[in-house]
This record gives sequence, C-alpha cells and structure tokens, in this order.
Amino acid sequence: MVAENMALLIGFWVCAGVSLFLLVAGLTAMNILRWKAAQKKAEEEYQASKLTIDGRRLPPIGRGLCIRCQKVFDQVYHMPDHTRVCPACYDALYPTP
Repeated sequence: MVAENMALLIGFWVCAGVSLFLLVAGLTAMNILRWKAAQKKAEEEYQASKLTIDGRRLPPIGRGLCIRCQKVFDQVYHMPDHTRVCPACYDALYPTP
C-alpha cells in the first residue's frame, strides 16, 4: 500500500512539474509573439514617419538653424546640398500634390 501511494505521489509531482513547465513555455511563447508584433508595428510607424503623404522619402532630420527663416528648430531637414530647412519651409519648397 505504501509503495502504491508513493508511486501515485511521484506520478502526481511529475505531472505537476511537466504541467508547470508547459505553462511557463506557453506564456513565454505568447509574450514573444506579442513582442514581435509590437516590434513590427513600431518599425512600420517609424518608416511611415520618414515618408511624405505621396510616398517620397524625407531627408534626414536634426537640430539646427533653418536657412530660409533664420530660426532654430529641434527638427530641421538636412538637405543633400548641405542646407537646412524647417518642416514649414520644406513644405513651402516641396509642396505635396
């Protein structure tokens, strides 16, 4: 009788351990999938912020002085010809259709 009870107790603890392992593995897999989805969404939003409405790529952004309006901005477009223009002046120079 003692041997049967001991075997049942060991079997119970083995099943409980395996169940706990599977639960932790399932929760980890679910968190990884959610993290990957959030990462993909953030990357899409980041890439979308670098495009204009019509799909043109915006120049790199940095802080500096706008060459047209002579004001300092936190976001200034660094143009390929080494000039810097603020978003308002950029929209005036390159209007979206």
